[in-house]
Amino acid sequence: MRVSRTIVFALRHHPDRFNLTMTEDGWVEISQLRAEFEKAGHPFSEADLMLMVAEDDKSRLAVKDGWIRANQGHTIPVDLKLPILTPPKFLLHGTVEKHLASIMRQGLLKGSRHAVHLTESAETAGKAAGRRGEPLLLRVSSGLMQAEGFEFSRSENGVWLVETVPPKFLLCI
Repeated sequence: MRVSRTIVFALRHHPDRFNLTMTEDGWVEISQLRAEFEKAGHPFSEADLMLMVAEDDKSRLAVKDGWIRANQGHTIPVDLKLPILTPPKFLLHGTVEKHLASIMRQGLLKGSRHAVHLTESAETAGKAAGRRGEPLLLRVSSGLMQAEGFEFSRSENGVWLVETVPPKFLLCI
């Protein structure tokens, strides 16, 4: 679990700390990842890595042809090359009470990440918020947002991404 979190951290935020060479769309060769993690005292086999990826309940990582990347959540410049898609009429975002007033005043902001994360699943939104306290769900009028020109994409693990969500598109449910 610890190595898995460190891999996600490296691929989302600090590939430089592990001497990883990343493509512009966030991919790192698995052989390089393994070699650099072994040098850093975090050895793992390719089978271990595949198990980490398969067992990750949030599907944070993608593997393809000997390469690996984080599906979303980057704080470093990465172009995931995700197509613009038509979202469902409504999406959800999980939060906690202490952030609600600020969100309803400012909207959902991406902060240091590349995008605001939204989901179609109340369970997923609740789990994300539940790490910080009692979860509250916000309903996002994504269909109306798109009609007003906002662009949505969806990561490989089904997380919907948008630059921002203004307060007028939010309802606490």
